[in-house]
Amino acid sequence: MRSASRHSRDASNAFLRGDHSAAHRSSKAQEQWAVAEKLNNEAAKEILFLRNSKFDIRTLDLHGLHKTEALQALSK
Repeated sequence: MRSASRHSRDASNAFLRGDHSAAHRSSKAQEQWAVAEKLNNEAAKEILFLRNSKFDIRTLDLHGLHKTEALQALSK
């Protein structure tokens, strides 16, 4: 996420200084945000599994998840 944020900031700075082609070519930030989101989703699934492996089907422990991750788990 830090790397993706840095690349996003670099692209924004390029745009602000008028280097629109460099800002447009900066797909590195988008790639890294996608990787970070994928890894975050995998971590949320693992947390959910580990927290709930000892409970029955009527119990759902959402501790350790962010709000959006908990809401996503509830919608499944």
